[in-house]
Amino acid sequence: GNTSSDASKPMALARLTRQPSARPPPMLLRQLFIDQALSYIGTPYIRSPATLGHAHCKSLPSKLKPAAPVPGQHDKWNLALDCSALVRQCVVDLQRYFGFCIGGWNQAYQFDTLPIVVDSLEDMRPGDLIFVSGKYYDASRTPKPHDMTHVEIYFPLAAFGSTQTIGSRYRHGCVQVHKDYRFESKTYYDMQYHLRSIDTWLQGTCRSHCKQHRWQHG
Repeated sequence: GNTSSDASKPMALARLTRQPSARPPPMLLRQLFIDQALSYIGTPYIRSPATLGHAHCKSLPSKLKPAAPVPGQHDKWNLALDCSALVRQCVVDLQRYFGFCIGGWNQAYQFDTLPIVVDSLEDMRPGDLIFVSGKYYDASRTPKPHDMTHVEIYFPLAAFGSTQTIGSRYRHGCVQVHKDYRFESKTYYDMQYHLRSIDTWLQGTCRSHCKQHRWQHG
C-alpha cells in the first residue's frame, strides 16, 4: 500500500491546483519535478526513423502519460526531448508552481542558473541535476559555454547503488532511467561531472549567476 507521504501527495497537489499561485513545499515540488520527468520516458531525443522505430519510443509515452502530475506536451505529435529540453519541459509544465519562466537556452544556461554546488553524490537529493562537461572529438564543433555538453536529473534508487538518473542521453535513443550517471560518450571526451542543487529553482529564482554569461531575455 501507499505510505502516508505517498497518500498525502495527491491531496497536497489538489490543494495547490485550487491555488494556482501557491508554491509547493520544496520536497513536494522536487517530487512533482521528478514525476513529470518520469512521465516523458520513451520520448525520443530526436524524431527520426531510428528513434521512432525503437520499441520504448513507440509504446512508453502513451503508457506513462497518466503518471504526469500536471498536463504537459505528451500529445504533441512532433515532441522530441534532448537532455536540456527534458529539464526545461518539466519546469515549463510546472511553471505555476516554480514561479518563474525558464529560458529556452541549453544545459550551459541551466548550469549558470544553479549556483549551489553539491560536494558529493551522497549530498545530492532527488531532482538535483548532474551536468557533464567535455571537449568535442570533432574540432569543428563550437564549444558550449563552460564546455557543458549534457545534463541529467538525479533519481537515486538505493537498492541499486543510488547512481541513477533520468535523462535523454543518446541521439538515437529516448528519455529513460539510466543505471549510472557516469557513461562514455562517442561525441566528447575529458568528461567531468558537476553536481548542482535545484534549491534556488524551488525558491522561485532562475537567473544567471555567471558574470561571463548573463543569458538576457529579449
